[in-house]
Amino acid sequence: HFISIGRPNINDLFKNVLNKQTEENANIAVYSCGPQSLLNNCQLIAFNLSNQKIKFKFHKETFFL
Repeated sequence: HFISIGRPNINDLFKNVLNKQTEENANIAVYSCGPQSLLNNCQLIAFNLSNQKIKFKFHKETFFL
């Protein structure tokens, strides 16, 4: 993929994966680690873009320093 500065456009990343998916009834694992706001955003998008044929399965890791 590519390296960029700033916060990634999570919605576009999910849609890109969704558009490339050719298999029906697919489960796509999503693993996210980062600030709580990023985790919340990823989880919401995964839920909203899942449909009858393709399910995003969201997993997260949080920790405190």
